[in-house]
Amino acid sequence: MRKGARHVRHHAGAGKYRMGAILGGAALGFIDKPGGPLAAVPTLPFLGRAGTLGLAAWAIGKWTKSTAFDHAATGMLAIAAYELMRDGSISGYVAGGEGVMGGF
Repeated sequence: MRKGARHVRHHAGAGKYRMGAILGGAALGFIDKPGGPLAAVPTLPFLGRAGTLGLAAWAIGKWTKSTAFDHAATGMLAIAAYELMRDGSISGYVAGGEGVMGGF
């Protein structure tokens, strides 16, 4: 097999990981919207909603050896890291309504 063919095939396989992370971010947006399917899920104060769901997806991925959950967790945790760096905190549920918790 030629070196170029191996190189292309190697990089083409990397797209599935990226797509899993993108779908994880999309799933977080679907889940996190008001009235969403998991809107009532409790969140860890220092992680917020994105971090809590990302941590849960990561744990499910490790427990079930599911690469799909592992890649989805990457997307969710990337969103949590973005929120942390942008706002200095991760948005999450605050008793009495939506707000910000877990600042540093």
